Amino acid sequence: MNNSFGVQVYDDRFSWADKQRFYGFLRNSSYKISGGAGLTIEQMSDVAMQCMFSCEDMQNFGFMDRLPEEVKAATSGYTVERAYALILNHLQNPHFHTDGCEDGLTLVYYANLYWDKDWGGETLFSNDNLTEVVYTSMVIPGRIVLFDSRIPHKPSIPTPRANAFRLTFVINFTKNTK
Repeated sequence: MNNSFGVQVYDDRFSWADKQRFYGFLRNSSYKISGGAGLTIEQMSDVAMQCMFSCEDMQNFGFMDRLPEEVKAATSGYTVERAYALILNHLQNPHFHTDGCEDGLTLVYYANLYWDKDWGGETLFSNDNLTEVVYTSMVIPGRIVLFDSRIPHKPSIPTPRANAFRLTFVINFTKNTK
């Protein structure tokens, strides 16, 4: 599904076996605390658990090999700049941000195998001056969201009732210059 805000959404593109494999790989990856400035974790304002992926990790993960053809076509002419996984719960405090430079793309994959719609965690997309949320993507297990990296966005935090971390896999692409 495409919309007027430049966000493309792809649902039901992976088999259950692929979703389980992706989830297992991400679940068993090594996460580190990342976030804003502060002398201690308690003083950091934007803390998350993040796992950065190397080229070798990406090969072992196999996600790119399983991308649907329409996503491969949309990212043709782009190179992976960085890839990482994020886990969030209700204690984090994410902020609106952009991911990149001119002509970049961001891909978000919702990796949870189950997510209750009442648990929150949606991805919010804003207009440029951050006065309106112009699009919201619900957390749908297996969903791919692809968008221009310059669109301000942020994850909303899961509710305290969520009995799982919100697990996403993110790829930032840059346009090939050749």
